Amino acid sequence: MNQADFVAALTAANPELFRQLPEARVRRLVAAVLRQIGSQVDATEEGETRVPGLGRFIVRNAPDARSGGTQRRVIFRRAKPAPAKA
Repeated sequence: MNQADFVAALTAANPELFRQLPEARVRRLVAAVLRQIGSQVDATEEGETRVPGLGRFIVRNAPDARSGGTQRRVIFRRAKPAPAKA
């Protein structure tokens, strides 16, 4: 899914939230949010970055057998969906 598809799906799923905003502004807003999440993950040496409602990014430095050094790995675990209201 590219950014344009994501913005289209987001605005279609939440029309009341984005009714007043032009699509270009929504695209800039989404890009800013994603850049901020990426910056937080990049700034994490090792450990977790939690994003409420989305999940957590786990950063680990694992041994790299080929180079003999370490390789940075980022694992994403999505948040569990909220239970359905009865």
